[in-house]
Amino acid sequence: MRVASNLVARRLLRRTTHGYALGPELSRLGEVATLQRDFDRYVPVLQELHAAHGGVAWLIAGREAVEMHRVGMVCDTGFAATARSAWPTQGSAGTLINTAGAHLVLAQRPDLLERISRTGMAPMTPNSLRDAKQLSARVHRARQEGVAVESEQSLEGWSCAAALLPTATAKLAVIGVTVPVVRANSRQILRSLIRAFDAITADAGPLSRPTTNPHNK
Repeated sequence: MRVASNLVARRLLRRTTHGYALGPELSRLGEVATLQRDFDRYVPVLQELHAAHGGVAWLIAGREAVEMHRVGMVCDTGFAATARSAWPTQGSAGTLINTAGAHLVLAQRPDLLERISRTGMAPMTPNSLRDAKQLSARVHRARQEGVAVESEQSLEGWSCAAALLPTATAKLAVIGVTVPVVRANSRQILRSLIRAFDAITADAGPLSRPTTNPHNK
């Protein structure tokens, strides 16, 4: 009973009228494992991005805009624990409003953008977006260009660039690089992300494409 109660507290199990069933955290871990199998072959692309820019090269994916999971990450030596602890809380209002990857996701979900705009802004730093019109403009640009950039909007001292990837299913996937502001060169990073986009598209074959292509930038 102590073990079962501990697993319930960790959301790995949940109580039912008949005993116990699998909990939401175990379901989440299963979803992440499935996504990692789908996208593991793109780790070399993350390694190339990291080699070029340092910081953290990452890939997030998911079936829903508010359930995007980190499925790949390559970062500076000794920085993994810090990168994980500082990772934005997926699905939170602050993350959806202030991160480059989320702007690309919102570009695919106008209903979610409208809902967030109605409920108000959630600043994470002094540089966070504070106006729904600003957010709509950023998302509109991300929809047109297939890439997004933010600087110190979600974490002070850090800048991020991201690109929406093509997928063969209903899953959303975004690749990005997060670097210290002193190292940030948005133009160079976007060029690298476009090369990553091309490499993944060529590897995946005839996939359904995202609604935008970063080459249209």
